[in-house]
Amino acid sequence: MEPIISPKLVTVPQAIPDKVYGSEKVGISRKTHDEHLKLWQGYANKTN
Repeated sequence: MEPIISPKLVTVPQAIPDKVYGSEKVGISRKTHDEHLKLWQGYANKTN
């Protein structure tokens, strides 16, 4: 009998697409996007 593999509940990209970094024009810095991605990845790892 094969083990049952649970699907991941949350999937997070490994990198932010370049087009997202264009939002610096409206005040969201590249650093803010990068920090948010790290938090999101940490949440996904704990959830899954």
